[in-house]
Amino acid sequence: MLDAYYHTVDAANEVNNMLMEAIRSGSANRIATLISIHSRAVQAQFDAEKLYREEQERRKVLIPLADAKAMVNTTFETIIRRLEAMPQKLAGILSKETDPLRVLDILTREMRDIREEAARANAFR
Repeated sequence: MLDAYYHTVDAANEVNNMLMEAIRSGSANRIATLISIHSRAVQAQFDAEKLYREEQERRKVLIPLADAKAMVNTTFETIIRRLEAMPQKLAGILSKETDPLRVLDILTREMRDIREEAARANAFR
């Protein structure tokens, strides 16, 4: 199906090139004919693109914009909630740590946990 779309794009481009050439040469009859052909080629391109998109939606390759926005909002809310809680959660632990590598490890694990929770937030949509 994608090949059909690309063929319509190629055809529309080719007719456009022919039309531009006819305009430069000033051939009125040729221009009128090519304008008609160009209009049909562009319409065929739009129709092929529409069919391709509909097929992608049918196959669930594309998701509705509202669903995408909801997924992004869920992800951001999860991350923000966890980041806002992080100082309170880790303050007691980190204030007692004197080893910078241990502090780095604690923060790295916390960030990994946040990423994993954000990924799980949309896993079953």
